[in-house]
Amino acid sequence: MKNLKFFLAFIIFLFLGKNNCISQSDTLSTTQIPNAPNLFILCSYCDLDYIRREISLMNYVRHPDEADLKILITTKGTASGGDEYNIIFEGNDSLKNRKDTLNYISKMNDSEDLVRKGLVKKIKLGLIPYIANSQLSDYINIDFKKKEGEETKPEDNWDYWIFSLGAYGYFSGEKSSNSTSLWGSLSARRITEELKFELSYDYSYYEDNFSYDDLSVQSISRSNSIDLEFVKSIDDHLSVGFFGVANRSSYYNTDLSTKILAGVEYNFFPYSQSSNREFSFKYLIGYQYYKYYEETIYDKEQENLGTHKASITYLIKDTWGSISTTLSYSNYLNDFSKKNLNIYSDFSIYLFSGLSLNLRGSFSMVHDQIYLPKGGADPEEVLLRRKAISTNYRYYTSIGLTYSFGSIYNNVVNTRF
Repeated sequence: MKNLKFFLAFIIFLFLGKNNCISQSDTLSTTQIPNAPNLFILCSYCDLDYIRREISLMNYVRHPDEADLKILITTKGTASGGDEYNIIFEGNDSLKNRKDTLNYISKMNDSEDLVRKGLVKKIKLGLIPYIANSQLSDYINIDFKKKEGEETKPEDNWDYWIFSLGAYGYFSGEKSSNSTSLWGSLSARRITEELKFELSYDYSYYEDNFSYDDLSVQSISRSNSIDLEFVKSIDDHLSVGFFGVANRSSYYNTDLSTKILAGVEYNFFPYSQSSNREFSFKYLIGYQYYKYYEETIYDKEQENLGTHKASITYLIKDTWGSISTTLSYSNYLNDFSKKNLNIYSDFSIYLFSGLSLNLRGSFSMVHDQIYLPKGGADPEEVLLRRKAISTNYRYYTSIGLTYSFGSIYNNVVNTRF
């Protein structure tokens, strides 16, 4: 009994001691900084805990409506396999309605820690003019460290060429079923401000086996493709391109499909702003050849066709949210009844304090399934989606609302458990 009492007392002592340590730490971290600007950061892929730790002179809030300063961070891939981060600073009335943008570029092999340190450094630089207009300016010291030696352009032995390869496998099973999925890819690309060249090869294999009583079912689907893309920049709004595609797909009944297209794209906004806003028109025209595994519903074993496609894209990202919509239309030139119309939209909007709306969806009017096999598909192939079947439309949608309320401040960084 004495041992039990001693053990319980020891546990209570540890528990109280632990809670006391936690509460002290949290008390220090939750104390707001008097007269500091309220900051809201919108970035779905940033380490926000790290940012709050490294930049502790701001009061972080959970909603943009409560902020004196808002930061939006967007990203797009670079030619070398890294990422270009666009950091947009936007102040409200108390910060003179100013808006600034800084860029940070990471390399392909940069570690996660190196990237977040680089982002924090850029954010600190961007905060300087806003802090200069606040009561915190008396507490800020600015130091300049000059780099040794002259700055020179780094030598690139690869001349902007990037090569990638990958192989993946997924295997699962139980007593009555098993599945195998294999993917492989190769790619080479060279991207500069003036020219963009990409060549890639992809392969996939899917196999499912089922057994139930005396019934055994095996389903196999294969596909491979080669894609070529060559784009020439004319100016900051106009580009022209040449594209080639060759593929095989048991799902789409194509033993061989080749497509050659040429086109033009005009962006009403400069391409330098494409990660934050875009309003572009694209038109492509070309030739397509099909060779089918099975005779099609139009009694074709192979055919040559002309095709064209037009699309309009509108994109804007800001601290209030983002909107992206693309409307596209295509048809075969020998028969305008064989057409496809698609609209895709993605909305993420802060409605008001604490409430945001997220909506994503796509709808297609499908009248171009010239590849459908005349013999149709077995029930197993339909259920396992191993062969395409006739349809007049396709769609998908998702919608969600999030609402939160309580303290506007979010300075706490607590990663326990």
